Amino acid sequence: GCITDGMQLSIAEMPAVSLLRVLALASLGSVVSQYEQPYKMTYASADPVGAKDFAVKYLGAKEQRQPHVGGDGRCSLVKWVAFPGTNAGGEEYQFHFVKGYHRPNGTMTIDEFENQMAALHGQMTTYDRFMDFHVTMSTSDLDAFAAPMLADGIPLLSRHDAGTGMFSIFFEMPTAIVVELIGPSLTVLSVPEWNRCGAPKRAAVNNHALQRVIEQQLGNAAILPV
Repeated sequence: GCITDGMQLSIAEMPAVSLLRVLALASLGSVVSQYEQPYKMTYASADPVGAKDFAVKYLGAKEQRQPHVGGDGRCSLVKWVAFPGTNAGGEEYQFHFVKGYHRPNGTMTIDEFENQMAALHGQMTTYDRFMDFHVTMSTSDLDAFAAPMLADGIPLLSRHDAGTGMFSIFFEMPTAIVVELIGPSLTVLSVPEWNRCGAPKRAAVNNHALQRVIEQQLGNAAILPV
């Protein structure tokens, strides 16, 4: 039987709506118990090589061999990277960048679409509504990732959520692929407090902190999917 408001009812005595609710919850419990967290993000990419190189250089990813026949540039160009230590769903979390040569396009090719998105992003000067489509990842050390990008002139948007104490940086991978990286501290940028009526902004660089991070070569921090 089932306990409802302190009373025990048999299945036969339960109202139809309650029975459906119990069956739905039982089904949900089964689904939740079998849930495996996402292990990859696949992008239609105008520049798989550039995106892969960016992830390896600035995000600590490692290139993975992609297994698809024809993915070496004959039918498509496919590049995979994995993030060490993530082990999402039994596998390391991955980014897959795919440029297909024989799939039908809509009114724009992937090159035209990403170039238009990049123009809308405007060198990451301001946050636009299309940046809401992004992957968010986390790290214990934002400085280790922000500093090399800043040193190489890669524009970043940032925010500080005083409610949670968390900091974020937003950046663009080739081409027009926006990623958010969050962490508990960020010293290389002077980030103003964020509120829900505002948006991530370009922040002033703290050159003293930037030089310290670069000299200490804090490049061993890990990235985790959120």
